[in-house]
Formats: sequence, C-alpha cells, structure tokens
Amino acid sequence: MTDIRNEFYLSLDDNKKENFDILFDNFIDSIVQFKGFIEEKKDKRYEITLSNRIDNTSNNTNFNDKLNEFIKLQKDNNEIDLSFIKFTDKYDFTDESSLLNKILVQHNICEYNQDKKCSKIKKRISFANAIFKKQVEFIRVDFNKQVSFEGTIFLDNANFQGATFEKDIEDIEEKLQGTIFEGAKFKKEAIFNEAIFKDMAKFFRTKFYDYTSFNKTKFYSDVSFENAISKDLFYFHDVSIGNLNLIGFHYEKANFLILTNIDETNPTLTKDNFENKDTARIIKAHFEKQNNITETNDYFIIEQEFYIDLLSKDNTSYSNKTINIISLLFNKYISNYGTDWVRVLIVIFGFGFLASFGYGFFEETCTYFSSHKNWFIGGFIFSFILYIFYLFKYIKLFLLTLIIYICAFTFIPYIRELTNSISTLINPLNIFKLNKEYFKDIVIYGVFVKGVVATLIYQFIISFRNSTRRK
Repeated sequence: MTDIRNEFYLSLDDNKKENFDILFDNFIDSIVQFKGFIEEKKDKRYEITLSNRIDNTSNNTNFNDKLNEFIKLQKDNNEIDLSFIKFTDKYDFTDESSLLNKILVQHNICEYNQDKKCSKIKKRISFANAIFKKQVEFIRVDFNKQVSFEGTIFLDNANFQGATFEKDIEDIEEKLQGTIFEGAKFKKEAIFNEAIFKDMAKFFRTKFYDYTSFNKTKFYSDVSFENAISKDLFYFHDVSIGNLNLIGFHYEKANFLILTNIDETNPTLTKDNFENKDTARIIKAHFEKQNNITETNDYFIIEQEFYIDLLSKDNTSYSNKTINIISLLFNKYISNYGTDWVRVLIVIFGFGFLASFGYGFFEETCTYFSSHKNWFIGGFIFSFILYIFYLFKYIKLFLLTLIIYICAFTFIPYIRELTNSISTLINPLNIFKLNKEYFKDIVIYGVFVKGVVATLIYQFIISFRNSTRRK
C-alpha cells in the first residue's frame, strides 16, 4: 500500500482505514485473474485453455460500495475529500445513472436539474492527486464552491464543456483560491469549451499530452498557465480573459485567435489583461511565426506598454532609461508604436498649425503668417480635438469633425489658402515654395521644423507598411 495522504482518510481509526483501502490501491491492474477449463484428449494428454479476460465485477462492486460509504461519511462536512482515490469507472455527469453522479445526488451534495442530471455541486470538493482511469464528463456542471484537481491524473478523455467554476462568500472569507488544476496531467483530450471561470483558474505546471480546447471559454479573473506544457494542439480560441499569465508556458502547436477582454463594454485587450511582458511576447511570437502581421502588431503594442513600466521602475536594470522612455512615449502617442498611420497623419496636420504659429513670431517679413496667428491657434485646437476623438475611439465624432474640415476646405477659399500656406511651409522637400525662402533668417527653426516633419513622415511610412505588409 502506497502512502495515502487523503486528510479525511487519515482522520479515521485503523479499522475504518482498512475498510477503505480499496479506494486508494486498486489491485485490478496488478493481479490478473484467469478463468479456464481442462480438456481431456484421447491420448491421455490434457490441454489447458485460459482466458486473460479479467473478472473484475466483484472488485468494481466492492469499490463502488466503499466509495458510496466514504462520501456518505463526509456529507455533513464543508468539503468532500476525494483526493488520492483511484477511480476505475467512467463517470459521466450527463448521465443520471453514472455512479459518482448518483452518489453525490443521493447525499444531497449535488442537485439534479430538470433533465435529472447533476447540475450543481454545492460543497467544496477535492480530487487532488486522484486518478481517473476512464473517461470523465463534467459537462455543464456548476461547481458552486471551490474545486481542486491539483495533481489529478486523467488517463482518458476529460470533458468540462460548459462547466462553471466559482466560489461563494464562505470561500472568499476563508481566502481560498479559485479553481485549481495545478500539476494536473491530461493524458488524452481535455475539453473546456464554453466553460466559465468566475474566479482564479490555476493551471500551474499542468501537462496536456493530447488535444486541448478552451474554445469560447470565459475567465472573469486571473488564469495562469505558468510553466505548463502542451504536447499537442492547444486550442485557445475565441477566449475572453480577465488577466492571463503564460510565463514559462511551452506548447508545440497553438491557436490564440480572437482573444478578447472579459469586459464586454471594452472587448479590446489592454495591458491589464496580461500578467507580465512575457505573456504578450509569447503570443506575439506565435503570430510572427504564422506571418499574421495584424495580430502581431496588437501584441507588440501591449509588450511595449510593459517595457515602459519596466523602465519606469527605480530598480530597473535597463541602461539609458530616460532616453528609452522618451523614445517609447514618442512612438506611443505619434504612431502607437509604428502601427497606426492615421494617428501620424493627424499629428502632422496639427504640427503644421503649430509650426506656422511659431513662424509668425520669428519671421516678421512674411506678414501672412504673423497676421493669421489666431487661425493657427484655432487650427491647432481643432487638430487636438480630432486627435482626442481618434485616440479614445470616438469614431463617429472623429468622422464628423473630419468631414466638417473637408467641407470647409472644399467650399471656403480662405480655408483652402490657409491650408496650402501651411503645407508649403512645413514640407521637407523644398517643393511648392513659389521661390519663397521661408527660413532664410531663422535657419535653426527651419531645421527643427523640417526635422520633425521628416521624422513624422518616416513614422507614417513605417506604420503604413506595418499595417499592410505581407511577409
């Protein structure tokens, strides 16, 4: 008998412990029972015919009786401790005749729904370090309190489709952590499609040996696959997340498409949806290998946001901290780290008004710019409003504001003249100048303006390329 660490079992006296030994050390696999017959032949020889089919009916019956008795003893406890048990049968909570289903319902641990299927497990339940030798089906089961599958081994398919994992007030008061699959081993398929995790989901060091699917799963809080391993396809598709941690996660094949924020009012993923920089980097690297530039850009943005946070820390080990932060912030607000060419155009538009306003102060010989300072201020404010609308995704207001300017440019000659003057001033290629030497007496200002505009145009080219390129 191996060391049994089931806490409820250890609390029993020696006689009762012996009574439940079969739950923890099943001899069906270690002892082969043969049935056969002896056939007498005419030459006085005997032939023995044996069948290697195991007669385990009595063993299973005894196991099931003991399991029922073991759970019955715990029915008044806050937690049903089924840790370290070696489950031998198939357990299907979609089938009212399934043994474990019947036992839990019989002892008022599980509620039937209208289809006479176990729909809600009302007590904490622990399958820690248990072994399920056959298929288990927890389809659409509501684990109303904390459940633990820490170290559990699933030798056959495990299906948690549509299951709900949550904690109640009592669990929260006792500071119990959410759903635990830490160190579990799924030897065959693991299905969590459309499951709902209302509290923390821990898959630390979990090993998935076969196809694993979390399609359309919702994680309302933290979910961690830290140091987990997936040997086959890890289908993490159309998943809504609160906060994801993939640090140290190793996978052979994966699908991370359509990850969204669990907050339905703002489904776009942000830095707050990721525990660390490495998580965003792992997903970004995955899409880079697939040449999926659009998705790569999205996770690159999040990765850069984490980089800014790391540089901002007092104890950071990165060199040139201040210069790197300035560079990153410039890229963030100008082009969203080289991914948003529309934002760059708005900034160029606004800088044109700002540069023209400054030119009106420095160059006294060109009265046009000095006499239109108020218009340049108004244009800059207009550009800033346009930028804010676009930055915070007020798309309808952004389009409305843009259309107003286009109409003004088209039908009001004065606005068209103003815009043309700004364009000839700031363009860095010295074209459309009409033989005017705009920066003859203020060369340093001209170098500054041309340098900024050239940088913005470069940002535009890079951003446009990143948004449209194909490798």
